[in-house]
Amino acid sequence: MSDPECQVVIDARDAKGSFARISQIFNWKNSIWPGSSTLASYEGGKANTAFGRLRSGLKTCRSYTGTGWVGPYKAELTPEKAPRLGDEAVRYRLAIPMPEDKRLNQYDYTVVRVGSVVVTFKAQDLGKHASFPADLIRKQVERLSAAQRKR
Repeated sequence: MSDPECQVVIDARDAKGSFARISQIFNWKNSIWPGSSTLASYEGGKANTAFGRLRSGLKTCRSYTGTGWVGPYKAELTPEKAPRLGDEAVRYRLAIPMPEDKRLNQYDYTVVRVGSVVVTFKAQDLGKHASFPADLIRKQVERLSAAQRKR
């Protein structure tokens, strides 16, 4: 990893340190790229800690290098305005040039903490702006909030 602060962002995206996690795939009409959501549960105050590390990493991480299924790559990270959802939220975009034709593989990430749970929403597209539907994020976070109030 070329930037240690970016590793913090990747670890949060992958729910490292969570007690349990589950992912769901969303197949979009008219798109070959699926979206996804990952729901990660943390013990005690560990969700606050994990989200704090993510927020800190997003302050300085702007690019990193790595190796993926098509070989070496350089990802450019751009923080975006976070939605007002859950206890706290962040949003950022990644852009990775594809080696064969230089089109950008674009990712949209929205990460929301609700109590002891952190949910990550991801959309992906090639050559055009990716965006996870805001209304679907809002509905999922409302359901998560209601489920935690019932405990």
